Amino acid sequence: MENTYFAAANSGQGFVSDYGTLFDTAGLGRLYLIKGGPGTGKSTLLRRAAAYAEERGLPVRRYACSSDPDSLDGIMVGDGRLAMIDATPPHGRELELPGAADELIDLGQFWDSRLLSTHREEIRQYNQTKKAAYARAYQWLAAAAAVNRAMLAMLEDCLDLPKLRGEVRRRLAGLPAGEGREIPARVSAVGMKGSVTLPTMHRGADRAYILTETRGGGGLFLREVLRAVADKKADAEVALIPLDPAWAEGVFLPGMKIAFLDENAAETPRPQDKLIRMSRFYRPAELRAKRHELRQAAHSKEMLMEGASAAFEDARCAHFALEEIYADAMDYSALERFCAALIPRIFADEVF
Repeated sequence: MENTYFAAANSGQGFVSDYGTLFDTAGLGRLYLIKGGPGTGKSTLLRRAAAYAEERGLPVRRYACSSDPDSLDGIMVGDGRLAMIDATPPHGRELELPGAADELIDLGQFWDSRLLSTHREEIRQYNQTKKAAYARAYQWLAAAAAVNRAMLAMLEDCLDLPKLRGEVRRRLAGLPAGEGREIPARVSAVGMKGSVTLPTMHRGADRAYILTETRGGGGLFLREVLRAVADKKADAEVALIPLDPAWAEGVFLPGMKIAFLDENAAETPRPQDKLIRMSRFYRPAELRAKRHELRQAAHSKEMLMEGASAAFEDARCAHFALEEIYADAMDYSALERFCAALIPRIFADEVF
């Protein structure tokens, strides 16, 4: 199974990225920055490099694009011995230690600039349309995030917190200490192809504890999981919700090979998985008192997310129109020869 996550998110705070943490040159052997326009083969190069590594038995972690999950933003090979990323905006990245730690791969060398110049005004207009659409989408997401925070605050008022914390302690009784590392491992994104959730964290766990009957408050349980993990200085991979980076929807604990997942971030439960009903941790009287307001908030959040989806659809149309323009200007035969020579050379230079 492909080990795929997201390295960024379209959120209520705008575009947020884990690039700085995941692809820090201080913790990597060699980092390759790929530059080029839309449709110029960046994702294809990443896929080919990932497949080449796996054919040689090397572990690969893929990072899908949060706006277009069918494309890749980056790969990590051999636990960080080698990494390659799409270094164009919105996650633009420049060389930090040129040649010593990172290198540039410029795919712009394979486009016909004279042909692209004849589409200059079209490219400008599509870029403006795309930028404006994303700005609208982020406004919708910001409003939805505010409603989500209000829902969580109401649900927190209804929690029997000592009971919930007792459940967490019981589930984590055997958790071994580690280095206290918290690694970003996003499994959900919202963008030009709607809301997408990857199954990676669920399938990668020997057992998953899936939160049900949450009423939208799964993040409250996972917050306590993360607090308990921090107290034990254990390692954790954390899947933050795309809407609000302050809240998690999944936590994987490599020390126990288990995951805690909000039901929205989980697949159909497997025989070895366990369900945790969050309704057990809500005080019924307080929940009934807030029932109408919670229902209204959930409806408002849904409508706001629909507004964001409409804006992302406008961005999608502009983006794929740009891809067509650039694709027509590319010399893919020359690009193919370049990649066929580049990938073996890259891996030949590294010691795994």
